[in-house]
Amino acid sequence: MGLKIKLLVMLLIMNIASLCFAMENQTITMYSADNRVIIVEKSEQQAYENVGWFIEPVIPMYAPDGRVRYTLESEIEAYKNVGWFLSEREAKESVINKQELMLLAKVIHAEASPNNYTDKCYVGAVVMNRVESGIWGNNVYSVITAKGQYSSYGNKKFNQYPPEDCLLIAKELLLGERYGMPKNVIFQSGSPQGFGIWKKVNNTVGNSHYYCYGNI
Repeated sequence: MGLKIKLLVMLLIMNIASLCFAMENQTITMYSADNRVIIVEKSEQQAYENVGWFIEPVIPMYAPDGRVRYTLESEIEAYKNVGWFLSEREAKESVINKQELMLLAKVIHAEASPNNYTDKCYVGAVVMNRVESGIWGNNVYSVITAKGQYSSYGNKKFNQYPPEDCLLIAKELLLGERYGMPKNVIFQSGSPQGFGIWKKVNNTVGNSHYYCYGNI
C-alpha cells in the first residue's frame, strides 16, 4: 500500500508540473506605460499591444520639441543616440541657446542688486516676459538692446563674467521658470510705471526696484 501511495503522489506531482509548464508557455507578462503589469494569454498579445501594452518594461523618453515616447528598456541607448532624453528637463536643456543664456545672466548681474536673490530673479523674469510679449522683439538680445530700455547694456558691470547664481537663474528662466511673476509684468524700474505695481523689492545696495504691469 505504501508503494502505491508513493506512486500516486509522484504521478500527481508530475501532472501539476506539466500543467504549470503548459500554462507558463501559454501566457505572457505585459507592461503598461504607467507601470502596471498583467499576465495574458499569448493569443491575446497582439490585442494588448494594439492598446498600448508592451512585452518589456517601458521608459518615457523626451524630445527637445516636447514629444514623449515610451521606449523599451532594450532600445533606450539607440534613442539616446538620436536625440531623445530620459527626462523632460534634459531635453529642454539640450536646446538652450548659450548666447541667450550668457546675455540674460549678464543683464541680471548688471541690473539687480548684488546681494538680493529675489531681485535677480525678477529682473530676469521681466526680460523673459518681454521676450514672450514680442513688444521689444522675440529674443533676449532684442529686448535688452531696445532703445531706451536697459541702460546697463554694454557698461562695465554688464561686460563682467556673470556670477554663478546669475547663470543658474538665467538657465531656469530659459527653461520656463518665472518665480511667480505674472506674464504681464513687463516693467522694472526705480520708480512706478506702467499700469500698477506688482511688487516692490527693497535693496540694501543700489536702487529699490518696482515691478509693474503692462497693458498686454
